[in-house]
Amino acid sequence: MALRRVIAHQKRKEQEARAALQPQRDLIQKLRRAVKHLKEEREALRVALARTGAREEIFRIQRVLEQSEDRQRRERMDALVRKLS
Repeated sequence: MALRRVIAHQKRKEQEARAALQPQRDLIQKLRRAVKHLKEEREALRVALARTGAREEIFRIQRVLEQSEDRQRRERMDALVRKLS
């Protein structure tokens, strides 16, 4: 009987822990979608600019987008860390 109570208690604790982590999981999923969207936008710009033959412009925009992605990723990770703290 005591073992069943311990197991039931453990299951409740695991469910509570999962429920507590769900907002973080949702945020991580949103971040993944945002990163995917940014990558798709970068690729679309690269293709569009490649058609015009503006190679230097492609490299400049890629650097700007990468810096923007890095900044946004850092900001989101900082926000996630603050939220988890």
